[in-house]
Amino acid sequence: HALDRFAVKEIVCSSCNTTQKVQQMCEQCGNVFGDYFCSVCNFFDDDTTKEVFHCEGCGICRVGGRDNFFHCENCGCCYALSLRD
Repeated sequence: HALDRFAVKEIVCSSCNTTQKVQQMCEQCGNVFGDYFCSVCNFFDDDTTKEVFHCEGCGICRVGGRDNFFHCENCGCCYALSLRD
């Protein structure tokens, strides 16, 4: 099925069935929905080895670690630091 993550306004906790705003942790029981959570993209991930980060310039979450990339304002995209200059 297709899901527009940006349109999601509420989630239901699978542990206690509480309906709530999109957030990293259940406000009722404390269940953590994802080790990584982006409130802009409504994105959850438990695999922290991917080093997911949100790029404000791109407007999306990316994989690979914020410290390994730079956002080019001219191109409007992120690139590996090894490509800088």
